[in-house]
Amino acid sequence: MAERERVMFVMQKTLGDVLLCTTICHEFKRDHPNWEIHFYTNKPYDGLLRNNPDIDVIVSSDDWPLNMLFLEMTGRKFDRVLAPYQARPECNSWHQFEDTRPQHLVDFYWKRCGMHRPIEERECYFHPTEGDFLSASEHISMDVPRIALHGTTNVPTKDWPFFDGLVEGLKKAGYGCVQVGAKNDRKIAGAVDLTGKMSFGQIGAFLSKCAAFVGLDSGLSYLADAMKVPTLVIQGSTSPVTSGPISHRVVHLFAEQTGYEDCQVVRCHMNCRHEVNCNTRITVPMVLGKLEPILAAWNKPIGAGVN
Repeated sequence: MAERERVMFVMQKTLGDVLLCTTICHEFKRDHPNWEIHFYTNKPYDGLLRNNPDIDVIVSSDDWPLNMLFLEMTGRKFDRVLAPYQARPECNSWHQFEDTRPQHLVDFYWKRCGMHRPIEERECYFHPTEGDFLSASEHISMDVPRIALHGTTNVPTKDWPFFDGLVEGLKKAGYGCVQVGAKNDRKIAGAVDLTGKMSFGQIGAFLSKCAAFVGLDSGLSYLADAMKVPTLVIQGSTSPVTSGPISHRVVHLFAEQTGYEDCQVVRCHMNCRHEVNCNTRITVPMVLGKLEPILAAWNKPIGAGVN
């Protein structure tokens, strides 16, 4: 049996990046079961890693300054240090460089760790506690199937302006609509507002009782997919080739045509140069059309309304 090897893995933030790294840690353990992975991250993202069998030690701080990370690297005598996000230009713009443009972010991080084989299991992993499920149950009743919605990211060019109209259409079809996310997110008219009311674990437990999740290229979409909730992601300024949740279950509703030659091949992510964002090319009927087969296949025996 191979000797135990202590590995320092660093991903300070954010929600989507940390969840993508659960994919990477799972792949590490497939090849190197002798690795003892110490995962360094910022709070509250440590809550995404609890109960994960692929991560041996979680080391969290309110915000890890680089000098403290360097002290940890040298002082704790790790056998290996892996830090796929290095605050270099290509870390935020890998999708714009010719050699890395065809890569999804998870593959970019994977190769940054010196790995060469393809990732075999394209899944993120998240493990809410029994307490999370108990707390989430306070928001669950037994009336109509629920659609969870997340409509605000930290990057305005990723946002989609028509969630209010989507709720109107879903409610006419007999579905309950619930908004999850941060307290300061723009509120979606007609949806039950649960923003800022649950921890990551509680959100994951709550989403597991939903008929579907509709969101953007943001961390909560990764979380929904990790809970194996049918997930539809609306994208235009980012491409599903380079970002967004990674499992085969995800439905990406992608604005194939931007309407502008200068960003047709390389999407802007956060630096849109145009007055009208390409996300607006995705309409409410298009989203409803993609949801129809998802909802038709949903056959949970327990109703999922919202108090």
